[in-house]
Amino acid sequence: MNNKYRIIINALIAMLLFSACSVKQSDTKTVFYNQLIITGDVETELILDMFTDTIPFQELNMDNETFLSFNLSSLLSYYDFDEADYDVLFTSNDGIKNKLSGGFEFINLYLSSTGWNVVGTDFPSALGLKNLKSIVLIKNTSDWSDSTNIITPFENRISLTPGKMHLMDLEILNCFEGTTTKNSSTMETYAAIQVLPLNKLIPIATPAVVMTRDGGYYPMEIDGYLQLQGNRLNYVDPNKRLVLFDVVGIIEQPPVKSIMDTYHDALQFIDMNERVMVIYIDGFSYGQYNYAVATSHMPFMSDLSKAEMAVAVFVPVTNSGMAAMLTGQPPNINGIKDRNNRNPKIETIFDYLISNEKSSMLIEGNASILNLNTNTVLNPDLNNNGHTDDEVFKSAVENMNGIDYFMVHFHGLDDSGHTYGDLASETMAKLLEIDSYVEALVSLWDGMVIITSDHGMHSTETGGFHGLFIYEDMIVPYIITEGGIQE
Repeated sequence: MNNKYRIIINALIAMLLFSACSVKQSDTKTVFYNQLIITGDVETELILDMFTDTIPFQELNMDNETFLSFNLSSLLSYYDFDEADYDVLFTSNDGIKNKLSGGFEFINLYLSSTGWNVVGTDFPSALGLKNLKSIVLIKNTSDWSDSTNIITPFENRISLTPGKMHLMDLEILNCFEGTTTKNSSTMETYAAIQVLPLNKLIPIATPAVVMTRDGGYYPMEIDGYLQLQGNRLNYVDPNKRLVLFDVVGIIEQPPVKSIMDTYHDALQFIDMNERVMVIYIDGFSYGQYNYAVATSHMPFMSDLSKAEMAVAVFVPVTNSGMAAMLTGQPPNINGIKDRNNRNPKIETIFDYLISNEKSSMLIEGNASILNLNTNTVLNPDLNNNGHTDDEVFKSAVENMNGIDYFMVHFHGLDDSGHTYGDLASETMAKLLEIDSYVEALVSLWDGMVIITSDHGMHSTETGGFHGLFIYEDMIVPYIITEGGIQE
């Protein structure tokens, strides 16, 4: 943003604390504020003061006075928001709130001796709050994309956003911050935070995994709160002195397995002098697995032991999922948080194998996903059929002998899912093809085999997509079997 804009945009998080209505004492002096916080369902909070020129200002003539003002629609335009998708909540410093849906072009905010104020000539006079503390933008659609979601392995249950939580009946929790002692005097410090007890949404002590937007992965039993802090939601457990910032979601009753077990299980087999082949089917959700079993699009894998469910990591995309499979750690530790990262910050299984004088190989499609310390064999689409799975399969057969750890990465299911939809006939035909490759590879392999995926996929109006904290994207199949011809 241009330096001439005198707008404070930083990581300062506005703690919006509200209290019940009370009678104001006649001798109380009202304090007026020139700063106005824009918060709620926004990626970046704004703090507007009387000098900002980021949002177009205009003169407002009212009661024979002229004020500096801006139109509410210009604020939505600043964020590039569609006005039909948002409600607006005005909150004054005395705790009064007014919510508005539509008609933003008729609303002006102006700065006077009483701070920031609201005026709308075509609205009830009660709209005209004075001494505003914040403007909360509230997304009024639920698409599960920019929210904190509570899911199970089978259902997307609850979608919460900071904006929506501003409208909920929250509690004030006094969190103990610490004790300070000087000489013989001791002081305890507490922070008053606005929270939603999670036992209102999830039974207490329910096994869960809490994930954060930076890729954190935290198994626990639920016994805490969701804290509203500006434009993000945090998980707080005062009894454990635990705060997890910017929660993206919670999985109730999660599967025992995660895709990170691909690393740990392989390591265990290798330490037992077993050879390991990991068959990595990109974009293979547990929902697709069940559908393929029911519709006979996966005859070989259907005959193996029933696939376990495994939890993916956030963000559920190829780079972060693959890194979790190869390091056994979530994105906030291994450093691969999205598609923009390619260099793991920690040791991968390939590094471990080298240090233990074990051989490894990765059979890839036409491009490397991560920069890894192994022999990566790339396979372009030589026959121009639109996929590399046949080339990957042929390369795997040619290179598997004598390798201690062998990973084979099939991309076609993910590609077809994006194009046609995760359960489309074309995608199921691709899975049937990959199933035949898996059968042949397993029959030729002398050792243990792990079959799994990096992430799932969900249906859209135009095909398929992944990258959200929803069960379709976050739950994948996980199969362990022995190589050789299956009886």
